[in-house]
Amino acid sequence: MAKVSKDTPLGWRGPPLEPPTPKSTKPRPPRKGSPWLWAFLGFIFILVLASISQHDTSIDRVSSPPSSEATPSTSSPRETESSGISPAGVSSQKEALVPFHLHGTRDVSFSVCVRLLADVVLEKEEALSDEQLIHIAQQVVNSIISAKKVNAIGVFFWGPESSVGQGIAAASVDWAPEGRWEKADAVETGDYSRHRFRVDFNRTAELATSPTVSLDLATRKEIYYNLVALQDRIPIDDPQYSEKNADAYRVIAEQYGISIEEVHEIAMEGIRKGWPLPPSP
Repeated sequence: MAKVSKDTPLGWRGPPLEPPTPKSTKPRPPRKGSPWLWAFLGFIFILVLASISQHDTSIDRVSSPPSSEATPSTSSPRETESSGISPAGVSSQKEALVPFHLHGTRDVSFSVCVRLLADVVLEKEEALSDEQLIHIAQQVVNSIISAKKVNAIGVFFWGPESSVGQGIAAASVDWAPEGRWEKADAVETGDYSRHRFRVDFNRTAELATSPTVSLDLATRKEIYYNLVALQDRIPIDDPQYSEKNADAYRVIAEQYGISIEEVHEIAMEGIRKGWPLPPSP
């Protein structure tokens, strides 16, 4: 700052200031960058492009529709719709080991309601579960309805030594609307949308019961046959029917050298297993 003396007039502000030197308007040359920096930036740019390309490809793969060559479902539509049940939870391997054959069918239709009874013979005397009976009934029903339209089918199971159609069956399974035989006429013939399987009774465990009588099967069946023949000779309206029926057991016991209790046991076995009966008198 300039020195101010006493003689300096008031209002003096000092020597005039020199105008500032104007800045050069010449453009500044660009600064040269390092070649390593440009290489690094180029590498980053390539990585970004690759990531975007991979993301687009994954989106296309996820959103694309499944191939028409996909493995088809192995379930049988007809079995699902006609049977009305699913055999889930049942061991198909065990069920396949149950030997049986279809003995034949009986027509018990009325009016326009088609009802059939299928007689199935079990080739082994063994106890079967309800699931095993239904599995066999499914096969029988499918074989029948593939050739004939019906309203209901009743499947009766007989032991290997049974006289089919006589005595009491070992088991019975109904295939009908809601599993009810009496509702067979509630649907049109061939309409299986409401059909279900239902086990009516299962006495197969009795087939596997070993008799305590030490006689061979042929002799036991002969005793049963002869006992029924004696009983058939007694008139139902005979006042002494009970006494004469009891006497038939005694006669057979003496004839074969066994006890009356053993004759009763053989009679029950014959009823359970449906052994052959003599012709009606």
